[in-house]
Amino acid sequence: MTLKKPLSEALLGVLLLVVGILFGVSAIGKESAGAAVVGVGLLILAGGAGVMLLVIAGARARWFRAFERMHGRPPF
Repeated sequence: MTLKKPLSEALLGVLLLVVGILFGVSAIGKESAGAAVVGVGLLILAGGAGVMLLVIAGARARWFRAFERMHGRPPF
């Protein structure tokens, strides 16, 4: 999976967000306090990276459309 196109960035962002939520929910459900801390950490790291990629993909999608309107071809 390359990150050349905004769609692939958005898909990776959604994947990271879902994985972060799954890890967070599964670890928070454990009885151990250490597992809950690790689950929250994974939720913050993976979920944060996923949200960041979604924001970047949205900004790049606008830039791609403007580039195509101006130059008549895709940037790559």
